[in-house]
Amino acid sequence: MSPTYAEGYGPTVSAVRELLGLSRTELADLLEVSMDSVRSWEVGRRPVPAHVADELAALQDRARQEVEHLAAGFARRPDVPPVILLEQGPEAMPLGWQRRIAARVAHQVPHLLLLTTDQENPR
Repeated sequence: MSPTYAEGYGPTVSAVRELLGLSRTELADLLEVSMDSVRSWEVGRRPVPAHVADELAALQDRARQEVEHLAAGFARRPDVPPVILLEQGPEAMPLGWQRRIAARVAHQVPHLLLLTTDQENPR
């Protein structure tokens, strides 16, 4: 069975990638494809495999769920200052992704503070 393609979907790949705060390389890593594949899809040089639309939708759902989870947690504990720790490392989502999530949470949670791991334990 030959793969199916989402014709003309390249600009959507680019828009969703940017919405999620991801570089082409970061999106390629998450989709387990080459950065050249992502670039080729975005500029229309190659058609986008149909499964990529599903994977992008799953990433958008994950982002939405993270925002809802964080905002709900802060709402349950109004006595605790709202802080999001931006994590770095091989298991963490890219910083751009984390910043976009935090920005969406900040829209709902006043005075949200972002910290990086090096700010967590000042010397």
